Amino acid sequence: MNSESPKLHSVNVSQPQLLHSVSRQSIAASDDFYSFSESGNDLSSQDGDRSTVVSCRSPSRLSPATIYEDPLSEPESLSARDVMRMPSNLQIPSTVRAVPSSQRTARHSSSRSSRRPVDADRNQPTPGMDDTPYIRFAIDQLTRDEEEPEPHNGNSRPSEDYPVDRLIHDEGLGYLSSVRNPRRGPHSRQEERDPESYGREVFVPIDTPANSLRYPHLNFLPGILRPVAVGALLFCCLLMLAGLIFCGVWSNKHHGLWDYKGLGGGRYFVFQFLPQMLAAVILLWLFALQTAACRVLPFVSMASTALGKRTGALFTPLFQTRFLLPQFAYFRNGHVFLGACFSVFWLSVFTLPLQCSLFQVRYLSDQGVWRWSTVQPVVWTLVALYALLSIALVAIAAYFFRRSTGLRWDPSSLADVLVLLQQSNILDNYTKSEIMSRKNVGKRFSYNSNRLGYWKTSERPADVFYAIGEEGPHTRRYSVQQGRLVEKPTDARLQQDFDPERQRPVRSSTNESLRRDIYSSHIRYRWTPWFLRTGWVISWIVIGFALLIAFLVVSFVKNAIKHGWLPLLPAAPNSEIFSSANFLYSFLPSLLGTILFLAWQPIDMYFRALQPYANLANPNGVNAEKSLLLDYTSCFPIEVTVKAVISGHSKVAWFSFMSIVSVTLPVLAGGVFWAELFVDDSQVRMAADLSAFYAIIVFLIIYVLSLACIWPTKKRYLPHGIATLAEIISFVYQSPLLGDLAFKEPKSKTDLVTRLLSAPPRETAIPLYAFGVYLGRDGREHLGIDRLQRPGAPEMIITTGG
Repeated sequence: MNSESPKLHSVNVSQPQLLHSVSRQSIAASDDFYSFSESGNDLSSQDGDRSTVVSCRSPSRLSPATIYEDPLSEPESLSARDVMRMPSNLQIPSTVRAVPSSQRTARHSSSRSSRRPVDADRNQPTPGMDDTPYIRFAIDQLTRDEEEPEPHNGNSRPSEDYPVDRLIHDEGLGYLSSVRNPRRGPHSRQEERDPESYGREVFVPIDTPANSLRYPHLNFLPGILRPVAVGALLFCCLLMLAGLIFCGVWSNKHHGLWDYKGLGGGRYFVFQFLPQMLAAVILLWLFALQTAACRVLPFVSMASTALGKRTGALFTPLFQTRFLLPQFAYFRNGHVFLGACFSVFWLSVFTLPLQCSLFQVRYLSDQGVWRWSTVQPVVWTLVALYALLSIALVAIAAYFFRRSTGLRWDPSSLADVLVLLQQSNILDNYTKSEIMSRKNVGKRFSYNSNRLGYWKTSERPADVFYAIGEEGPHTRRYSVQQGRLVEKPTDARLQQDFDPERQRPVRSSTNESLRRDIYSSHIRYRWTPWFLRTGWVISWIVIGFALLIAFLVVSFVKNAIKHGWLPLLPAAPNSEIFSSANFLYSFLPSLLGTILFLAWQPIDMYFRALQPYANLANPNGVNAEKSLLLDYTSCFPIEVTVKAVISGHSKVAWFSFMSIVSVTLPVLAGGVFWAELFVDDSQVRMAADLSAFYAIIVFLIIYVLSLACIWPTKKRYLPHGIATLAEIISFVYQSPLLGDLAFKEPKSKTDLVTRLLSAPPRETAIPLYAFGVYLGRDGREHLGIDRLQRPGAPEMIITTGG
């Protein structure tokens, strides 16, 4: 029947009625098929939001237009079969009246529901029971791909073909589930033409709700980024700046600062070691501030209302991965302002060797004394660097001041990321990303524009939740299959996994390779930072020992350190108090020590970041305290050392300690050598402060021996990197952890920690977690993080890489 043709519905002697019926039933379908009422939403407004499964029949092309109306009851629509049973001597009233669509739909559904026990049961093998799930299950078993592990993922699209509100009992087959369909307004003809609009529930971003006690403002900042802490660091920089200006001006006007008393001693320490020690303190503080800024920057970007600023946030580094060279990733991701500030921070590294060359001794002939004086080119270069650093600190403070960061607490651990994903709708984009290389992960997610904040959905505007989400894509939906909650495939996954021509799942190369790759030791243990790979680690060890031996040989052969050596450069200072020999033998050793110091920082940072995954590689599993809650990347170096010693993570403790100890190399190396006049032969030779020199040898030996401890074991290898949010999410996007109550809307970090360190409801043991092959929420196997053992589920498979 044409959907726009009039259908004569009821007859009344007083008012005519003309009924327009829109039919979505297929004439080509079989005589008896099951469907849900297409007007379920209209009915829900009158019948308590209930939708029912009804038996529908394909309409006849020439069904009668008139039906019988009981004068004592409301008119109701009858099927064609009922019309054919009507007596032939029935009197037809002569008038017709129009019936509203909503009233017609309700009556039509009511009529069909009332007849179902009579008509439907006659054709069912089991009277009184809905056989739809069993029929669909049987069809699926006959037509499924025998190598496909999920037989239910065929051409079934329950979220759109069956938009119901009520969970229909299907004996655990999982073909019917609860999906809420949006109500249609009076102007819904366009919606009827778009079948994709049925059953969609989309995310709608909102600002912080008025009830601030339940929904706190998303403006958390780590303590070191708050105005007081940044102001304290700025104050130290300004003090250094003032001291440098004073030394430069006073020394120039008064022909020096203090009389020289010889190599070694208290005055030598003040002018040759104290300046770079103060510079090292500021530099370490600056590194801690930059680490905190890097950690929150991706979340701050996602909390922005500007679409362009959110682009690439998922692939912005969560921690510093480069120290020897400036980090240009922030410029590529659109953070030009912060990228410029971080570049100034990197330039401040040169303050260490420059501070070592700040003071020089010159002879005052009119007074007959040697006096410490300030090297003018060096001091004004330092003034410029500290002025730039002060401006950058002011800019950082202004950038984060009263800015919505999108954070309720510090996202310092894996558990904090899982909380943000618990109700997220972006996870379908991560299909098969756990086995991708870092390069491919970057290509897929570097231009995503996800948002972090409060959300509601189009179906439940009163329910406000906090998550990383995307505007537009529908929410995740679930069904119960064999007593287990399984996530339904979305439109994107259906398009990837379904062949419309064959009406069955496709056997794509990606689907087949996923199961093969997650068990592959090559994929599982493919990635580690380039400087921690076997070849490079061997190179570092060989080069370190070779240079150490060469340094010791040159230093002690023929007593060069005790007797000194010729500088081969002019040692006398010029009018600017600049001595070529002293500058070379102070700046260059300090610069080499600075390189060693900076080279150790990424080693320390990566061992901190990899420790949770190393613990999760344990075949026996670990508790949340040693895995999901580890927050080494957010701690200060000394704090990391103490925590790691308590937790038994010896490598992390030692490497964190070395990241502080290694700063002594540029500090000592810059002041150990000095041009001295030897009276016995009246020659100017380079001499060494022996106490500082022996200390350097000790620290160099410790540094080189520590290189031998770098060698990473297999448990620190992963399929790809972990420096960005996208890479971390790829290991948990299908994890059942996202459905655990422990991660469901915790009120605070303390609440989250308490949940994870306690036994779940109806369980007595504290859960153990691991990294391996788990059964995901989509019913497939995935590689990533989950509980080692769940009640009623198989244990995770953890490959050892042997």
